[in-house]
Amino acid sequence: MKLPSRACALVVGGGPAGCAVALGLARAGASSVVVERSAGRRFQIGETLRPSVGQVLTRLGLEDAFSTQRHLTSHAIASSWGSEALEVDNRLFDPAGPGWHLDRARFDAWLRREAAQAGALVIDDAKLRACARRAGGWDVVLTCADQERSMRVDVLVDATGASASVARRQGARRLVYDRMVGWSRVFDDDAPVQEGFLLVEATEDGWWYSVPLPTGGLLVVFVTGPDDRGAATTAGWTARLAGTIHTRDRVPGVGAAPPRPWAISSARLDRCVGPDWLAVGDAASVYDPLAAIGVEKALRTGADAAEAIVAGPAARADYLAGVERDFESYLSLRCAYYCAESRWPSAPFWRRRRQIDPTRATVRLSPHAMLGLSPGDPVALPPEVETILSPREWTRLRDVIASGAVAAHACAAALRPHADARHGDRRIVVALERMLDHGTLRCPSP
Repeated sequence: MKLPSRACALVVGGGPAGCAVALGLARAGASSVVVERSAGRRFQIGETLRPSVGQVLTRLGLEDAFSTQRHLTSHAIASSWGSEALEVDNRLFDPAGPGWHLDRARFDAWLRREAAQAGALVIDDAKLRACARRAGGWDVVLTCADQERSMRVDVLVDATGASASVARRQGARRLVYDRMVGWSRVFDDDAPVQEGFLLVEATEDGWWYSVPLPTGGLLVVFVTGPDDRGAATTAGWTARLAGTIHTRDRVPGVGAAPPRPWAISSARLDRCVGPDWLAVGDAASVYDPLAAIGVEKALRTGADAAEAIVAGPAARADYLAGVERDFESYLSLRCAYYCAESRWPSAPFWRRRRQIDPTRATVRLSPHAMLGLSPGDPVALPPEVETILSPREWTRLRDVIASGAVAAHACAAALRPHADARHGDRRIVVALERMLDHGTLRCPSP
């Protein structure tokens, strides 16, 4: 394999987002190199694509080719959310057509082939070793087949997923709005699953989703809080399954491997665009799987980023604004979804997620209010702000006010290096207000 001495873009990560960037650039006549560190070896949870994915596939010139891939058709989504009743969204007569249950390994491999056929250089089992910004681009060193290769590129694209390893090298920080964990198991039964639909079911400690796999069998995932280890063992997972109404009836009786953890978050970078670099897909922002648009978002942001690269630096501000705008819309929609489930108002999982969007909240706290810790203050991150502050931020706040009452504006200033640049101190102030309401903090008498 001969590495070119120069290319328009180096795309680090060969998943859907990275391949979409390469395809978009190739269609515009721009060169790119895609490096993928673990092609085909990573565990992929799978995905159900909505019919709306056809729009971005058309943008990338992939709609006809995708139709030949024969992924499992999804004609319905069933949900038990807000009540025990099972509601079915039937797509048989949807003008946009059906959705699809993806074989992710096959889908990703197909995208890499399409990117290569379009003109991108796709290198498997390769990684970015070093990068240094120079005037008008980057000098990069790649490790390919245990050999180091150097080249120059105009733009770096971070498509490394939630790790955002390239963007974080450039000083970008991940803002985490919520953390959960999915305990997944795959059931391989001799009798194939007949119901070709995605099923979502809420329970007191979290929610379940199950979906047939194109390769056969059934994927079943229990989504719960990160501190809930009750489903970490096969016995615990099975006991939680027994508490469902609909999911347990479709799970085959054949055994499966022990539960496998899958980190879930709602998060984004504080900036997904910088001097001659962009982040796409999950590197830019991560959505709750309840939104069911992970792959579609990856393809769309990849296509948008390619257009921004071709159009020049001025267009990248529009790309950044679009990613931030979409994430804010997602937060509002996510809040509405979790608020729609009201059967367990005191359950920790639901109480922590039926909270207002801190980026849109009305601030009531005076900046001059004096704040102190209540007696017996918790060492761990308080539950009422688990979806707003990080453990590191809580530790910093405790250190600031441990020796006595401190003004609210001073508390915000202490956490300002961790603040969201777009919304300023609002997220931090909302967290302070919530801890006052719950008694974690207090306003000492003068």
